[in-house]
Amino acid sequence: MMRRLIIHIGMGKTGSSSIQKSMRVSNDKLQAKGFLYLGLMFENLNIPINYSWHRVDGWSNFISLNKSQANSELAHTLQYLDDHLDDSIHTLIWSNEALFDRPSDVISALKSISSRYQIIVVGYLRRPDKWISSAYLQWGLKDKSYIGPIKTFSEWVSDKPYTVSPKLDAWSALSERVYFYNFDDIEDVSIHFIKCILELDVSAIKPVRENDTPPPAAMALFSYYNSFFNEKNSPNRVEQLLQKTGCYESSPSSADFNELIPSQEDITVYLNQCSDELVRINKYLINNNQNELNMDEVTHKDLHITQSDINRMLFKIIVELNSEIETLKLKNK
Repeated sequence: MMRRLIIHIGMGKTGSSSIQKSMRVSNDKLQAKGFLYLGLMFENLNIPINYSWHRVDGWSNFISLNKSQANSELAHTLQYLDDHLDDSIHTLIWSNEALFDRPSDVISALKSISSRYQIIVVGYLRRPDKWISSAYLQWGLKDKSYIGPIKTFSEWVSDKPYTVSPKLDAWSALSERVYFYNFDDIEDVSIHFIKCILELDVSAIKPVRENDTPPPAAMALFSYYNSFFNEKNSPNRVEQLLQKTGCYESSPSSADFNELIPSQEDITVYLNQCSDELVRINKYLINNNQNELNMDEVTHKDLHITQSDINRMLFKIIVELNSEIETLKLKNK
């Protein structure tokens, strides 16, 4: 029996974290049904082969290798699994949104094991206005992924073109079983992946949401915190504090945020730059029986918030921290 290898490749900001968490928390149930979730970089495996990139954050290790070596190690891992897995495992699942932009880093390995596996590639396409806004909030403000002062949307987006169709072409050349879906047509991407890709019942494999965009006040605090750093900066320290104090649970009423976030004019300018690419994407979707990306109305999410709302949230955090300090003082008396 030829096993299936389902490779979920993103694109980024299309619910990949939710799919991955859904697979991770239901791993035992998946295995009972013949599915093995490999993780982001095969970190879920317990096998004698242990390459440096077999870890949840192993993508940077993988792409730092000579491409020939990286592909050899990837092919070797998949060959080993095919040779040693129990016959009850009929489908392997690999999910990593970083794959979408870098097909050339893995294509050689995947082609070399195509005689062993029925390779199925799955991706989701998001309209550019929603994609670029979500990407900026994530990597421009929350998880500062660049060196230098905090950037406005216009500054950050200047080298972020919406280049999707070349990746579609590259992935489509790998296999006849390459499927891209219109993300904006799907209510819950985890449910879609479980029901339509794995063909399982969501009552057995529970879909989970992960990495939703925080409310505007929390995003404002991320931007203020990151403004202290000239270097790249992880959101972990602040995120834990905001979650712990309930700042993720509800959004204060918003009015004026600040000048960092994109305006409707910014989004419209970006969309105009994407017009040719949109034609190519919609042609692909139509040819594959998907609804085209509906761009009749420009989407602009209002993220503005008043300074008083931000101050209110900051005060809530201060009160919480003060309470913890007072508790520690009592314990140490």
